[in-house]
Amino acid sequence: MPVNNYGQDEFPRMPVQQRRQGPTPYTEVKRAVYGITWAVWTLLLFVGAVAAMSSDSAGTGLLLLALGCVTAVYDWRIWTWQAKHLWFVVIF
Repeated sequence: MPVNNYGQDEFPRMPVQQRRQGPTPYTEVKRAVYGITWAVWTLLLFVGAVAAMSSDSAGTGLLLLALGCVTAVYDWRIWTWQAKHLWFVVIF
């Protein structure tokens, strides 16, 4: 019977290679670069949402907030090795 100490027993501490199931389709460096890129996008979208809501553009602010949440979830999946494919999105 597992004892729940705020999730400590559910995920015992072990090296990342032992926790992964099967081979990963990307390397640590690629994961870090993509994770940082998606973190920047998330930050920009949340800042844009706050700026839009403070300038009486509630619709635009809510849209940016929703997109920020989607990018935050994807960024979290990258950092926790749950993303099956990495998407690199840069818009100039």
